[in-house]
Amino acid sequence: MWESGGDAPWSACDENNYRRWATAPCTQRSDGILYAGLNDRPWACEVDMKMEMTAETFASWTPGPMKCSASENPGCCWWGRGAIQTTGPNNYGNLQKNVFSQLDELKHINLCTNPEAICQNDSTKWLGAIFYWAHDVQGYEHASTKDNFHKSLDKFVASSFNRQASSVAGSDFATGTGGMVNNGSWSSTPHANDKRLKNFDWIIDILKEGGMESCSAGGNDPSESETDTKTPTPTPKPVTSESSETDPEPPKPPKKCPPEGWKCAWPPKTNDHCCSKWGWPGKTQDYCKDHDAVAEGCCTKDSSGNLNCNGGGSDPIDSSSSEIDDDA
Repeated sequence: MWESGGDAPWSACDENNYRRWATAPCTQRSDGILYAGLNDRPWACEVDMKMEMTAETFASWTPGPMKCSASENPGCCWWGRGAIQTTGPNNYGNLQKNVFSQLDELKHINLCTNPEAICQNDSTKWLGAIFYWAHDVQGYEHASTKDNFHKSLDKFVASSFNRQASSVAGSDFATGTGGMVNNGSWSSTPHANDKRLKNFDWIIDILKEGGMESCSAGGNDPSESETDTKTPTPTPKPVTSESSETDPEPPKPPKKCPPEGWKCAWPPKTNDHCCSKWGWPGKTQDYCKDHDAVAEGCCTKDSSGNLNCNGGGSDPIDSSSSEIDDDA
């Protein structure tokens, strides 16, 4: 979130003049390329040299709001705006074409004639960020970016959110995604990266304190409740001299196979797994975890011919228990 306030996080929707340049609305890029020059795509907004605009917001530590007019920084109204700073005619035009013009409640807004509209409406401040993250940062149309993003994210999660363990192509997960946001390149270190990383680590620590690190990929099926009368409740052990009321509750019986929502062939072959909500086949239960699926949707046939589901217990194979075709 460095883009939205820098040393005063989340205090600005507009790009801040962190270089303190009079020409900052035109560009603050290290390579000097003008924001208005990022207009080579067919959906790019037209650059109007007479457009006049003053930023709605700016952080307290900056010289003041960004401005453009025919006499002051002409054609330079394309600075960054929104949660991760939509910047340049290409990005504004793409956002207008694929999001704003498609939503009835936003069709009255034209970012190509008023890019400041992103910061003038509370409902639009995050739209550009969500779209850019999905389309560009995650590499929707760019294979190498997509590969970097997913490999680094997998490493980050598998290491219990250890940023240092998530390095791919020379950048850890936070630095790589920051490079995509700030410079459009995974391997290009973003501006003030040490402060960005400090913010990122702080957010992750808060989430981990809230239980993110200890969350199990398994768990109860949300469609089932503890009061479901269809599932018999095990009889508790009587209290004897060898057991006390402090003994843990007996484990719940295993869920029936296949799990609800199963989309793969049934019954599975030996050591076959499937994530029920997505229908992805795999060879290990970790396959489900690695793809953000729910491990409770994984099943495997053991050496005794029993079918283990949901990470606990086993049921004999009952081919009549599912309506799913074997060749599904």
